[in-house]
Amino acid sequence: MKKIQVLFPEPVLERLKTISAVDDRPVSEIVRRCVEFWLDRLPPPEKGKKKKRFPYFDGGEVRMDPKRMREAIYDDTP
Repeated sequence: MKKIQVLFPEPVLERLKTISAVDDRPVSEIVRRCVEFWLDRLPPPEKGKKKKRFPYFDGGEVRMDPKRMREAIYDDTP
C-alpha cells in the first residue's frame, strides 16, 4: 500500500470519524472501502481510447490594434 494525503471538508471528516468510532475501524479503512465500492461501479477503462478533452472555442485572432480596443469598446456611435 502507498500513503497519500486527502483533504476533506470538516463536516465530511466528522461523519467519517463518527462512523469510524461506531464501527471500531480506522478512517483509512472506511475511505478505502468507499473508493473500492465506487470504482467497482465504473465501467472498465478502454485501452487505447483517447481521453475526453474539454471543449473549447477558437475565436480566431484579434484584428484590432490593442491600443484602439478601449475606445472601440466604449464608443457610443452606432
